This record gives sequence, structure tokens and C-alpha cells, in this order.
Amino acid sequence: MLHIDECVHKICSYAKAKGWSAEEYAREAEIPPSTARDVLKNRGNATRKTLRAMEGVVPRDFEAPAGDVSPEGEDS
Repeated sequence: MLHIDECVHKICSYAKAKGWSAEEYAREAEIPPSTARDVLKNRGNATRKTLRAMEGVVPRDFEAPAGDVSPEGEDS
């Protein structure tokens, strides 16, 4: 698994690229929507199991762009 910050960045980037809400990501990763929301907003401490489930949705060949990705609901 990637370093935690890189993993969260990749997850957030993929959600943004797909245009997914936390609920849509949660459905794909088979996790509670509140858990997906916390990860996508970079809140709390996600468990290894949660990050693996969310990372498992991201295709291996997906390249996250460099830089910050605005947390869900905070795009300008």
C-alpha cells in the first residue's frame, strides 16, 4: 500500500476525476458513506481496512495529479 498521505491523495483525486460524491464512492468501496466522507474531507483517522477498500476502487494505472485536491464540497 502507498504511504497514507499518497493513498488519500490518490483516493481524493480519483473521486474528483470521476465526479463522485462520498456516497457514490462508499457504494463502490462497500463502506459506510460517513466513512468515505471523512476520508474525502481528510478528517479523522481512517483504518487500514478502509483505505484498502477505497484504494481498491482506483485503477492501478490511475495517475493522481500533483498538488492538493480540494476536499469534497470545497472546490472553487
